[in-house]
Amino acid sequence: MIDNDMNDRGARRAPVQTEPPDASEGTREKRRRNKKLLLALLLLLLLLVLGTCTAARFLGDKQEDAPAAVAIMPGLDANAEDIADREGMENAMQNTADANYFTLQVNPEASFSSQTGEGRFELVNPFDNVFPISFDITLDESGRTIYQSGAVMPGKQIRGITLASKPDPGSYQATVDVFIYDRQTQEKEGETKVKITLNVE
Repeated sequence: MIDNDMNDRGARRAPVQTEPPDASEGTREKRRRNKKLLLALLLLLLLLVLGTCTAARFLGDKQEDAPAAVAIMPGLDANAEDIADREGMENAMQNTADANYFTLQVNPEASFSSQTGEGRFELVNPFDNVFPISFDITLDESGRTIYQSGAVMPGKQIRGITLASKPDPGSYQATVDVFIYDRQTQEKEGETKVKITLNVE
C-alpha cells in the first residue's frame, strides 16, 4: 500500500525537462552580449553628457570680473599751509566738543515729607553745559510721575522741590527722566535717565 501511494504521487508529478546543454549556453551568451551592449550604451551616454557640460562651460561666454576700485590719496593741495595759531585752533575745537558734551549732577538720595510733599532733591546743570534741561521723577514700581520740572538753564541748580503727588511713607526706587533741549530752537535733542532712592517720612 505504501508503494502504491508512492507510485500515485510519482505519477502526479510533472516530468522535469532539461534543456539541451547547447541551448543553455547559447542563452547565457546572448544575455552576456546584451549586458555588455547595455553597459557600452550607458557609458557612451555618460560621456556625451559630460562632454556637453564641459563644452558649455568652456565655450560659453566668459564674463570677467570687474577689477576692484582702489582709493588712492590725491596729490598735495597747493592751498594747504602750516597752522599759524595752533592754540587758537585747539581752543575752537575744544569749544565745539564741549558744545556737544553734556554733564549732569544728581544726588542719588532724595528725602520728602509725606504730609507736605516738600523735600530735598539736588540736581545741577553745570555752567559748562550749553543745553537747558527739564526733568520728571517717576516711581519705578507704580510708574506714577510725582514731579515735573520747568526748564533748568546751564549754571542753575535745584536743591528742593515739592512733589505734585505725595507717596505714603517709605523708601522708593525712582527714575529721573532728564530731557535735553537745544537752546536756540528749544526742541528736544535727547534724554537720559538717572536712578535715585526716594525716602518719604
